[in-house]
Amino acid sequence: MHFYEYFRVTNIFLTNKDWGELVREKLEGLMKQRCIFLCVLLFLFFSCYKVNPLFDIPPETPEEEAYLENVWATPLDFLVPNEKAETVWARIQGFIGKYSTMKIQIATDYVVQTYNAEYEEFGYTATKTPDVTHTKFSVRCQTVLTNSFSLTDYSKQTELHGHILAYYAITGEVIPRFIKQ
Repeated sequence: MHFYEYFRVTNIFLTNKDWGELVREKLEGLMKQRCIFLCVLLFLFFSCYKVNPLFDIPPETPEEEAYLENVWATPLDFLVPNEKAETVWARIQGFIGKYSTMKIQIATDYVVQTYNAEYEEFGYTATKTPDVTHTKFSVRCQTVLTNSFSLTDYSKQTELHGHILAYYAITGEVIPRFIKQ
């Protein structure tokens, strides 16, 4: 029986005072149902929400702030003189071996690649292309997003991890607390 029909039928036997109390009771019941529904929705939303661990780590000092600015300014594809190429390549291999959450799958003179990244894991790919006077390096970080309910922005994290690797390869400087391990 619908809400309106219920009141129309019962109104015959009720006085005006009883009618008002009955309407108020039914409306209070509906409001409680809506409130419960809203609480369940909020619970489901926040139970799927994940805090982004990387971006909750702000720079604590001016040096760290300058470090992150330099990291973001470092390109993922860069050239170095051939004299420094072996040093840069050794840094790339060491960084990936130490900081990647995935194991190295391929390590040659020209490619370093980890196994495919899994959910919330980070993998790396780096290539080396020698030329006459310079060597071109290309580094990338990747992850797989398998949880469509996650609100974490992994694209910025993976991009930052790639820039950190590139910066480390060129300069030898790294602040490990900005790397998710």
